[in-house]
Amino acid sequence: MKKIIPVFLAASMIAATLCAGCNRPVDNGSGEMVNQTEYEAPYTIGKSDAGKAVLLDRSQTPAIMLSGLLRTDLLANADFMESEETEDYFAIAKETGMNTLEISVMWSQVEPTYGNYEFGDLKNYLDFAKKYDLKLNLEWYGSFTDGEFHSANVPSYVSRDTQTYPVLLDMLDYANYGRLRFMDWSNEALLTRESRAIYEMMNYVYEWNRENDGYDPVIMVQIGQGVDRFARWRIDGYKVKKADGSAFTQDEAWGMARTYLDCVAKGVKYSKYKAITRVEFCEQNAVVNYVRNIEESEYIDVVCPTYLHEISSTKNAFKSFTDEYEDMVVMNAENWASDINHKQALATFGMGGAGYVSYQLSNPVYYPESPNGALYKRYNKDGATLAEKFVQKNTRAQDTKTIYTALQKAFVPVANAPRSCFATLGLNNLLNSKPEGERIQKIYFNNGLLLSYSNPLNSLGFAVYDSNYLYVYSTHNSTLDIDNCSITVGQHGYFGKDGEWVNEGNVTLANNTRLSIEAGKIYRVRISSISELPSAAELKAGNYLTPLDSIRG
Repeated sequence: MKKIIPVFLAASMIAATLCAGCNRPVDNGSGEMVNQTEYEAPYTIGKSDAGKAVLLDRSQTPAIMLSGLLRTDLLANADFMESEETEDYFAIAKETGMNTLEISVMWSQVEPTYGNYEFGDLKNYLDFAKKYDLKLNLEWYGSFTDGEFHSANVPSYVSRDTQTYPVLLDMLDYANYGRLRFMDWSNEALLTRESRAIYEMMNYVYEWNRENDGYDPVIMVQIGQGVDRFARWRIDGYKVKKADGSAFTQDEAWGMARTYLDCVAKGVKYSKYKAITRVEFCEQNAVVNYVRNIEESEYIDVVCPTYLHEISSTKNAFKSFTDEYEDMVVMNAENWASDINHKQALATFGMGGAGYVSYQLSNPVYYPESPNGALYKRYNKDGATLAEKFVQKNTRAQDTKTIYTALQKAFVPVANAPRSCFATLGLNNLLNSKPEGERIQKIYFNNGLLLSYSNPLNSLGFAVYDSNYLYVYSTHNSTLDIDNCSITVGQHGYFGKDGEWVNEGNVTLANNTRLSIEAGKIYRVRISSISELPSAAELKAGNYLTPLDSIRG
């Protein structure tokens, strides 16, 4: 059932040839950072039979990421919480149906003093992830975050030594983040130290993995959060000048950002644990344009948009992205975990996404509340139970768990199917406003399948076609008519971790076309002999929409 053709991690991403603008050894005083070419990448990117970019584990099983963001940097800097005290956050992530957790790792945590590396905090995060059966995406908080330098993220030797690590503009003290500055991110000494630190960190992850039965805990490492802000807003807004005192052009600012990203990401790709590398940009309206600035970088695998807070922005951004960059998996990262969070997650995968991150689990206690931005209220350390420690906002957490759980049970077709074969059910808000008897949602796939969903009030679901099977889910009891094809067998069940279908029972379709759906179950219907798609006029007359047009939430 996996049916995946692995096509890349591109050889250039782990090549021994050093990147343009970064052709220097990385030295901690005792030798170069060596490309560990004999070690395999734990996760790669391939293509499904349908041509969609898919995340793969070592066994070539497709994977999807259903995650929440845990700002461990703010838990440390705002709440003064030690890493060993964060276990409850991992437990609630698992309870909320997540299979992945995004955590922040600061350079200052792994290299507190020059050349001395400590991984106690990281070990706690890795241990908690394994205990709760979660994978991790690490967000590297180094010298370049949100287009700025935050001194809390970096070792003090970097902040103090402005001669070795030049400052372009010194700004102000920034609560919870330390000193805000703009650095010369093309500076060889800075890039040498930072890439070495992340290299040592990932080598530690490799050693931890060896001691923990090859759990492969880290899927991705994010290099730079919002670095596009420097070129887009900082150089003009703060009148940042180059080291020689002249003004930056946009190309020069982007070039410096690319140099930084490639050099630091090289530390991951040279290590023994070659995780996928990711960059996030903040601008959501011009996805394709800003991706062009970075997607050809040698050591960056994935570029993803962020702050896609509404279904409409998710839909438009993903369409622009996936239409042009079909070989790159796409994530919806950092969006308000509002009351439509679960609908956002469904729309993300309906648009061809490989991962979704709820922003965030719970705000730090001593940090401003983000607008609509958490699944749970602030952590109550005195609670006797997990439910008392984390009280959900409205029904956000339960709604998220419902959709996350369903997507995980059907993760193989969800990972494999492009948006042309992924119908999101219940996200047509124009149809949902009609009386009960008029809310029949009709969707057609390009392969000829015609679907009619009874669309009960407040119901959500999906119908996904992959490898001759249609997989169906609904949050409410409902019906789905499947037309323009022949149906041979129906079952309900789920996919195990190995990517194989587990059959929990056979089902019969009325007139061999109508599937009666029991809320919460995953159904699999064998499809054969799909007829030619009716004409555009016939589809319009029958009120059928494409999967893309049916997303109107």
